[in-house]
Amino acid sequence: MASVENNDTDQAGDKPRRQMLGMVAEFSQDTSLHGVKFALQTSVSSPRRILWTTVIVAQLAAFLAVITGQIIHVNQLPVLTNVITSYEDQLAFPGVTVCKPLSKAAYPDLEPFENDVLMNLNIKNRTFFTSLPVEDYARIDTGEIYHKRFLLQKKFLRFCMFAHSNCSHFVKTSLARDSFCESVNSVLPDDISWSRDTNETETANRSRGFISRTPGKEAGLSLLLKLEGEDRGVKLILHEPDEKIRVVNSEFLQLSPFSENFIGVKLFKNKFLPSPYRAFGDRKCQVTTGDFRHPLIPTGKYTLRACQDACMIEGARNFCGCQLDYASGWADEKACDPLRLIDCHAKMMERFLNNTLPVPLCDCPLPCEDLVYHTTLSSSPIGNVSDTNRENDILIHIHFDRLKIVSTEQVPDYTTGDVFGAVCLILYTGASVAQLVMTQEPLTNAVAGRSGQAHVGFLSEPSIGGQMGLFLGASIITVTELLELIVRCMYGWMRRDVRKTNSPVDVNK
Repeated sequence: MASVENNDTDQAGDKPRRQMLGMVAEFSQDTSLHGVKFALQTSVSSPRRILWTTVIVAQLAAFLAVITGQIIHVNQLPVLTNVITSYEDQLAFPGVTVCKPLSKAAYPDLEPFENDVLMNLNIKNRTFFTSLPVEDYARIDTGEIYHKRFLLQKKFLRFCMFAHSNCSHFVKTSLARDSFCESVNSVLPDDISWSRDTNETETANRSRGFISRTPGKEAGLSLLLKLEGEDRGVKLILHEPDEKIRVVNSEFLQLSPFSENFIGVKLFKNKFLPSPYRAFGDRKCQVTTGDFRHPLIPTGKYTLRACQDACMIEGARNFCGCQLDYASGWADEKACDPLRLIDCHAKMMERFLNNTLPVPLCDCPLPCEDLVYHTTLSSSPIGNVSDTNRENDILIHIHFDRLKIVSTEQVPDYTTGDVFGAVCLILYTGASVAQLVMTQEPLTNAVAGRSGQAHVGFLSEPSIGGQMGLFLGASIITVTELLELIVRCMYGWMRRDVRKTNSPVDVNK
């Protein structure tokens, strides 16, 4: 009797297993996973079942290989670059800085000895300084001499007109390296180390920046410069109004005397993605808006150019151990003596160009957002060539060609939402890659928001959903069926364990 009961128990225990096999067989006949029914169907010959099993395994391996490569690609954070042209009702006018070298002529208000020092510093004459008596050499104060020369320099910007309004009272004078500069439309606060004007505070408070409401010369900025006889021209640069220009470099436009110059301006705006994205090759950019302050630029707008200029000045202080002639802060820092100035300047410039200055603050990150003023320059002589009264004059007309901004903006090629949305769409439709490429427009309309374009890019490339449809013929319904099969099998297996636990025990054993 006990033997019969044990046999019944075994048959009852095998029932869930048979049910699970039946569910798997049912799933294999109805699923959209291609080839599974041939691999599991008992009525199919063994060679054919082996063949289909091999094909399914190979397709699954290919699917996993392609998806692994796609995941690696997405993990590299690829980006797209959008170029957008927008027309505006008005544009903020750029700051304009014009510089010329400090005059090498003798100054009647300076002592003869100070004029000799200046002349020999300009030509870097070591012999002159080494031949001086000790008492004369000791009384040389290069910082004070250069400061005096800067204060005695005559202003050369004689006339300023912006949109038919006089703007001469907005002109600021400053020292940029060994050049005398005058700036228009600069909204920097008063900085005595940067400007020599005593009424600068009032000027800065009144200066809120120029606004262009129409393009063309009539609505632009016109300047008249009058140079001295020994001057060979000026250098001009356009910059953001709150940027401080401290060094004259190759970015400046060269303008010659006895010329009328027309400068057309186009405004470009660049916006790059911050870390962890890479904005410039392998380099990452720094968000410089908001509360960001770089140690080298405590005031004014941070730009890469301003940081590099400040880095060179700071590097001179660290490398030379004294203040060079073109830097600011005359009263607070020790100026370099002539020989140190001549020797150290050349070595410091070489180290700066080789990026080997020992200055920890000289880490100048690339800004994620910046404005770029592209210029077009055309020049012609002023009036009649025989007009000797204007041979040292320079006329400058600066204006916007169009009131438009060309914006270059980086956006993520794939975001989490893009990947999830693309997978859901492809799984839901059960479409293959080829079908998706042919139906991009409907899918674009189906995906709302800014990332619609990125969705299409993801759909048109080998993606998770696309590869599932291409290699396995799977859709979201297939995944649901597979999940249901797993749940049913687990439920049947648990019921089997429960029945084994509750089965009668053979007491005759």
